[in-house]
Amino acid sequence: MAQFDLDLAWGFAYAAAIGFLTGRTREQDDDPTPKPGLRDFVILSLLGALCAQIAAVGLTVVLMVAASAVMLVMRIQYPQRTGITTELAALMTFLLGYLCVGKATRTIGISMGIILAVLLTTKEQVHRFALQTISGREYGDTLKFLALIFVIYSLLPDGASGPFNFFEPKKIWKFVILVASVSYVGYFLTKFLDPAKGITVTAIVGGLASTTAYTGGVSKLVAESPQAALPLAGAALLANSIQYPRLLLIVAFISPALAQAALLPLWAMMLAGLVASAILVRPGAGPAAAAHVGWL
Repeated sequence: MAQFDLDLAWGFAYAAAIGFLTGRTREQDDDPTPKPGLRDFVILSLLGALCAQIAAVGLTVVLMVAASAVMLVMRIQYPQRTGITTELAALMTFLLGYLCVGKATRTIGISMGIILAVLLTTKEQVHRFALQTISGREYGDTLKFLALIFVIYSLLPDGASGPFNFFEPKKIWKFVILVASVSYVGYFLTKFLDPAKGITVTAIVGGLASTTAYTGGVSKLVAESPQAALPLAGAALLANSIQYPRLLLIVAFISPALAQAALLPLWAMMLAGLVASAILVRPGAGPAAAAHVGWL
């Protein structure tokens, strides 16, 4: 009598669950045009799990080709449909079901299944974020930022060169990445935070993005609205106080010994700026002044 394999049963259960999660997202549309649905996704996921269990590579390839052919024919028969998201998701579900059987690949299969289901069910939000929330310029800047990290850094040579081996390209570029990361994160924090939450939050994220730009912008606003001079001056002090821990982080990255030596002076300067800022930015002044500095 064959012994019941609990771990294998869990593998098939996970595969069925992934098929259900991804297939359920395809049942949300009111479009009556035939396309793979919930039951099709569950069956495909279980077929993938079965192929993994019997370890038949040839059968796995044949089933994938057959499923692709069936969905291609269905897609050709209904040319009014746009896109092939459902078909691609169905093929991926087959592979995720395959991954769920093996212990070593099960976590990857389950994680990717959840990510796929989330991606399928948030179509409108993803499109809105990609096409409306993020501007074309911000998208281009993001690509440049990623190129700094994953392209340029990987192309730089290892080790030191030059007289006395003073030039270390990768170490220098890590510093460039660190500075760029602070400005990049600060920019998007400022973009997505509501200025009405207060002048304090706005000044902090503005200081992370660029203390120079923030101070310059505040100066222009004070020239236009002299009555807001005190709270805006406090905001500028707060933004500039943020540069000291930021500077400490950068120094620690380059020379931990130097960072340790500069720790007390930098913290003292930050505290002095915070105290002065707290004196100038009194309770109740935040929302009005924040409305002026939300442009950053």
